[in-house]
Amino acid sequence: MSGAVTAELGYLDDPSKLDDGRELHYFADFAGSTNARLKPHPARIEDKRGREGELTLDRNGFSLARWPTHFDDFIDTAAISDRYVAECEDLIRQLTGCDATCQAGPIHCRFDGVDDPLARYDGAPAHYVHSDYSPTSADMAKAWLPDSLTGYPRLAVFNVWRVLTPPPQSQPLAVCDARSLRAGDAEESKVIMGYDDGEVEFFTQLFHPRERHRWYYFSDMTPDEVLVFKSYDTDAARASFVPHCAFLDPNQPAGAVRMSIEARIWAAFLD
Repeated sequence: MSGAVTAELGYLDDPSKLDDGRELHYFADFAGSTNARLKPHPARIEDKRGREGELTLDRNGFSLARWPTHFDDFIDTAAISDRYVAECEDLIRQLTGCDATCQAGPIHCRFDGVDDPLARYDGAPAHYVHSDYSPTSADMAKAWLPDSLTGYPRLAVFNVWRVLTPPPQSQPLAVCDARSLRAGDAEESKVIMGYDDGEVEFFTQLFHPRERHRWYYFSDMTPDEVLVFKSYDTDAARASFVPHCAFLDPNQPAGAVRMSIEARIWAAFLD
């Protein structure tokens, strides 16, 4: 299925959080003591299929690339992580011309209409508009970089997102054009991952609805393609903190499913 879609995206409501005296926070599965208040907001999501050449990572913050993988079984992400991340690092070096790369966090699979044999805690598509990093978490993550990536004048993080099921997908991923963002659109929020062996805390950004936001997706993605978008960039003149959100496509046929995998990659630039 292809063409523009009007769908509901999970934006911050007004007020954006419960009046509980705590900082804005949410659990990754939106359970627990989440105090973020989200409200579905209709948005027009344009299909960029066939117009991929109009996009750049530094201007729009996202692009589509053909990048086949050598893997056909992604369930055990721990077993394939090093080799799959190496594929993604090769892609980022090719797309950006960067001088060095490394992994930025674990790879992650999400499922809709497909059973997850590992029953992952946060394995469902994310229906809230968010960016993977915030200024706070970007600074935190830079402090954890290996010595091989320190000292570069510019750093960036890219999310490499791939569908693992054939088209059509039940819940495509929408990305927001970075040029349509303005100061004040985002609120930094703590995100809590409540795993069996303990909680992990990080910071992301949630977003307020704005009519000027321009949303896009790529219809009928295949496992040989990747949607690459910018999670962070130290160069304020370039796209950064790209919002994204899964959405229910009303045009998809009954029985459509989605399994996807994402990897985040640090890239370092000498200029």
